[in-house]
Amino acid sequence: MNSLYTKAQEPLNVPTKNYWIAVFALTFVSICILLYGDIGVTVRHGINLWNSGLLNYYKSTDGAYYPFPVYVVFAIWDFPIWLVDKIGITHFGGRNPLCWFYAKSMVVAFIYGSAFLIYKICLALKLSESRGKWAALLFLTSASTVVPDLIICQYDGIELFFILLGLLYYVKDDEKKFIAWFSVAVVMKYFALILFIPLLLMREKNVLKIIGKVFMVCLLSIVMYIFQVLTGGKSLVSFIKGFLGNSIAGYSVFILFYGFTCVYLWLKNFDKDERNKYSIWFSMLVFVVFFVAANFGNYYWIVLTVPFICMSIVLNDNKTKNEILIFFETMAQFCLLLNTIKRIWWFFDLNCVSSMGIIPVVQNHMKSLQTVFIKFRLEYLQDIMPSFYFVLMGSLIFLTYPRRESINDNLEHNDFVVPKYIILLRFALLFCFIALLIACCFVSKR
Repeated sequence: MNSLYTKAQEPLNVPTKNYWIAVFALTFVSICILLYGDIGVTVRHGINLWNSGLLNYYKSTDGAYYPFPVYVVFAIWDFPIWLVDKIGITHFGGRNPLCWFYAKSMVVAFIYGSAFLIYKICLALKLSESRGKWAALLFLTSASTVVPDLIICQYDGIELFFILLGLLYYVKDDEKKFIAWFSVAVVMKYFALILFIPLLLMREKNVLKIIGKVFMVCLLSIVMYIFQVLTGGKSLVSFIKGFLGNSIAGYSVFILFYGFTCVYLWLKNFDKDERNKYSIWFSMLVFVVFFVAANFGNYYWIVLTVPFICMSIVLNDNKTKNEILIFFETMAQFCLLLNTIKRIWWFFDLNCVSSMGIIPVVQNHMKSLQTVFIKFRLEYLQDIMPSFYFVLMGSLIFLTYPRRESINDNLEHNDFVVPKYIILLRFALLFCFIALLIACCFVSKR
């Protein structure tokens, strides 16, 4: 026992090859488990672009409400599926695991691309390679990355990739590319604009220039929405109402917080190193508060917070905090997951496992993973999980606040040391969750 305890406490200076193999294994298993219904819809929308053409797309595609560039991404990725369907080799529908596996791999590409950008941003922040690799690994092993994006396969990872690409050029002080990539991120989903404005206010103080640059980052979205109106898509008015009604305006707490934060960042002067490191922390703060103020909204939004949490952790210069910060992040995301299993139970419907066509499901099976919690009368624990998330994440935000005296510390040659057990804990919790989901497929409803 003593030897096991000693091994678990061994410090890790950099993720070894075995940990990256475990990450790839986790990713592979995650995308093979279930097929959430949205995937079939988006694949159909993607391949329909090849059938209908540009001008007739919205008129011939039911339920296509995203901005047009999103469907262009779907269409490019789904071209092989359209091709094999067109020449009659196979059909993307039904129980064809290969087609679904390929369709889901699009999200994997954007998530792994985001992990690489996290690594590059850390290097641009003058952090050591060790810290950059840890930030990428923490992102890929967070429950709030694996479950919503790799298992359920929602598409916020696309927007996240372009947000991080814009942030990379923000840190590199390349304003043109910063604005250009954020304009792509905004057209993919409005949430990128929530982050763009605070980042801009940290470096730009001229009001007219601020207005001009916000307009520039929104210009592509305006053009795309005009295109949608002219080609039979949703009107601009309905888009604006949806955005204000469902995403921001109803969350008065967030509006107050966001307004005061923007004013503070506009009034405060930052030097370059200070601005870059505070930009990560304020990005984390803004997205976490937005998610909490949205009453934990759509679960898949949470992935937008994860890169900034991971980078804030590795920006910490106090080695004694590393273990605590990673533990807080690990447990906070699992508390949120436990609550989501009850609140949005259809994400874990066992019919979705059956639809993927890889794991056999017994007849008369359980309705969803939530059945296990009902059977063992654990629902009341799930109800209080958001409170634990709030406490743990609030503590993490407080502990990672960049101290003024450490802003200019040289972390380029300073390794990020992590006890082995805390990383093993992250893998163990995720694989146990997946094992529980698979085990439920072999248990009949009683």
